[in-house]
Amino acid sequence: MLAIFVPFGITSKLLKQLTGIKVCSQTIGNWVASKGRLTREQTQKEIAAFEQGDNPIVESLSSDVEKMALALAADGVMVPFRPEEKTPSGATQWREVKVGVIARLGAYFTRRA
Repeated sequence: MLAIFVPFGITSKLLKQLTGIKVCSQTIGNWVASKGRLTREQTQKEIAAFEQGDNPIVESLSSDVEKMALALAADGVMVPFRPEEKTPSGATQWREVKVGVIARLGAYFTRRA
């Protein structure tokens, strides 16, 4: 989760501070790239199957989860991109990235009534 929200160098430092485990930022970047490739391949397979008429498998929800309110949110954020991969060379280019969240909202109580 750290590598999703902060740069890999900061992720490496936070991981060391939080867990005592040292992992270099390049290794973290490689993990993220690997998972990204696997996810992209799986998504492409699912799209191809859908285009052939195969419907996605519907996941069942427990009745407790079904009763929870469903929240949807979307936004656009500006993200810096490097013009040359794996190097700080060149001027940073800012691009808008669309993000979305789908969540079930449950009730939690932190005080006794």
